[in-house]
Amino acid sequence: MKLSLVYSARAALSRGLRTLLLVAFVFLLLGDKAYAVNPGCRSDPTVLLSNGTTLDLSADIAVPIWNVQRVDYTLHIPAGLAVVATVFTPSWPTTIEHLTVYADNPPSRYSTSTLVQTESHSVAVSANLVLLSPLSLVLAADSAGGYDGQPIYMSFQH
Repeated sequence: MKLSLVYSARAALSRGLRTLLLVAFVFLLLGDKAYAVNPGCRSDPTVLLSNGTTLDLSADIAVPIWNVQRVDYTLHIPAGLAVVATVFTPSWPTTIEHLTVYADNPPSRYSTSTLVQTESHSVAVSANLVLLSPLSLVLAADSAGGYDGQPIYMSFQH
């Protein structure tokens, strides 16, 4: 009798372990498929300024890229600074992302407006702005949410 209890316990443990491994395998196998349930895309241009800092602008948009008509970024940087280089999102057609820069802010003030246009209506948009030092250290960051068709404003002093 004692021997059958030990065997039953081992069999139950073995079945439990197999079930756990199967669940883990299925989770790992299907984990990357979560994006198919919640389609979305990200616009992510980067701007290098004459003082060596980098501004990473981005917009997380809750529709697939083919539903995005246009993403307009308006960036206000401190007076006296200039844009050295702009790198647009590599996987996006360049006609979708547009950047307008004004060097009209007071010293250390950075602000932006992000406007996303989609084929759909009431699409959630999360706009982000990160200021990086020449050594890629995060100096400041801001994030704001809204919807397509409406400008999303952010501003910070650094």
